[in-house]
Amino acid sequence: MGKKRSERMLRFFYYILIFIFILPGCAHQAMVETPAPPVPAVEKPAQPGFFPADKYEPKINNFEVIIDASSSMGAPVAGKVKISLAKEFIEKMIRILPELNFNASLRTIGHNPIVTLKQTLCLYEPGPYDKARFEAAVKGIKHTGGYSPMAAALRAVDSDIAAAHGDTALIIISDGTGPESLAASALKVLKGKYKTGLCIYPVLIGDDPSGVRQMNDLAWIGECGFAVNASDIDTDPAMANYVEKVFLSRTVFKDTDGDGVYNRLDQCPETPSGAVVDKRGCWVVEDIAYDFDKWRIRPEYYPVLDRMVNVFTANPKLKVEIQGYTDNVGTQAYNLALSEKRAGSVMNHLVEKGVARDRIYVVGYGAESPVADNATPDGRAKNRRVELKPVYLVPVGR
Repeated sequence: MGKKRSERMLRFFYYILIFIFILPGCAHQAMVETPAPPVPAVEKPAQPGFFPADKYEPKINNFEVIIDASSSMGAPVAGKVKISLAKEFIEKMIRILPELNFNASLRTIGHNPIVTLKQTLCLYEPGPYDKARFEAAVKGIKHTGGYSPMAAALRAVDSDIAAAHGDTALIIISDGTGPESLAASALKVLKGKYKTGLCIYPVLIGDDPSGVRQMNDLAWIGECGFAVNASDIDTDPAMANYVEKVFLSRTVFKDTDGDGVYNRLDQCPETPSGAVVDKRGCWVVEDIAYDFDKWRIRPEYYPVLDRMVNVFTANPKLKVEIQGYTDNVGTQAYNLALSEKRAGSVMNHLVEKGVARDRIYVVGYGAESPVADNATPDGRAKNRRVELKPVYLVPVGR
């Protein structure tokens, strides 16, 4: 009997231990995302050339992402946990999104108690978008739990973007199973405050009918956004199309002076017709690099100057400031004098070819405004140059 009693006591304590150490853990961890078994795979990078810098610019100034991390997002769909699908969507989006001048923020709703008891948590404080930091914030979302306080998150968004300037895109990623009426009411308040400056882009995870209805309703309230199902954007081209619609606009860049350099990049606007410019849009004496400590132009370069005479002929009202430059070798005073001699050599040739002297002003700038690295021989050679700047107000005393 004593032996049986001992066995019963051991079994009793065994069950007590299970209750103490295992059951509470399940209660807290039931919604924890279960990591998928490792599969050797290499993620394909975004296809290059989706958004050439000379053809796109930001359509918005700010974007905020809300990710639903409630208990329902811990459920599987299409062979994966919903929260994993939400994170994959954002990770693909930020991989393809060009790093332009955006402000960004990231917020979660619904949390496992081991993460926080707050209804909503800001994982990326509103500020300049940094791809690496934003990606790290997304990867840090690992647990799900609780309900979906979407209304609380939308109220928090107000404070996130209150100090921001310009237009904002709000991307809401959820399975849409939270209280519909509360979310809709909160969003109407937010939309009423920011009006066309705020567009809503709900992203549905899964295919729950009530979720479809809620996410479409949020997009409808947002007016200028649209709802999508994450499963429909599972390739790089599809994501690139999404990124363009939400974040970017195609831009027809202007080149007012017709020198081949867009206005936004042109450091020397109003270049006269026929002038040859460099990548900055500045009229330069092309292909002439002065020898060290020299200012005279060798005869083989005269054809270059003769082409410049044609620019004066084609623009009879044109007056220019001929600017001489040097590298950084030597004293400031010496370089100023040398740079003026270089500018003067160009002026003398143009005058000899018939350009009126009162159409030309000569200035030496020494080592100012280098266009290349003075630490290398090639860079110093490029800095020994002459540029021509159209003048529309005659300098006093010249």
